[in-house]
Amino acid sequence: MRPLCCTVLALLLLALPQDARADRGDFGVGLIVGRPTGLTGEYWLSDRTAIDMALGLDLFDGRHFYAHADFLFVLPNLLGGGSVELSPYLGPGVYIADRGSKNDDRLGLGVRVPFGLSLDFTRAPLQLFIEIAVSVSLVPGVDAGVGGAGGFRYYF
Repeated sequence: MRPLCCTVLALLLLALPQDARADRGDFGVGLIVGRPTGLTGEYWLSDRTAIDMALGLDLFDGRHFYAHADFLFVLPNLLGGGSVELSPYLGPGVYIADRGSKNDDRLGLGVRVPFGLSLDFTRAPLQLFIEIAVSVSLVPGVDAGVGGAGGFRYYF
């Protein structure tokens, strides 16, 4: 019963009117700090959906390679109408990581769900963001964890 209620609530939130994003391009690139620390990119598919990706090093797990990609649902603005818009987002994603192990389980694969806030400037093609992601490792074994990151993107 609980998953059904959450699904209905998410669909209702997505159906609410949302202010248009600042007049900017659909593709943004920038820097991310946390898990991972490196480069980030985002491509807007619509006013409410985007594909987010990051590539870098996981500084919290031995400085090994880490990459993720997420399909994001952007929820209605919490703050808007001024010089900034504050929007929550969430969505399913996947990650791949080099665990640095010397045995056969060096490669880590899993799923993740980020929950974040983006601060979009209405007069500049700039976005600041912060997120927490719940992740479940599927390869080499099942394990759960929580990570976070923050950063910025410039859109063109």
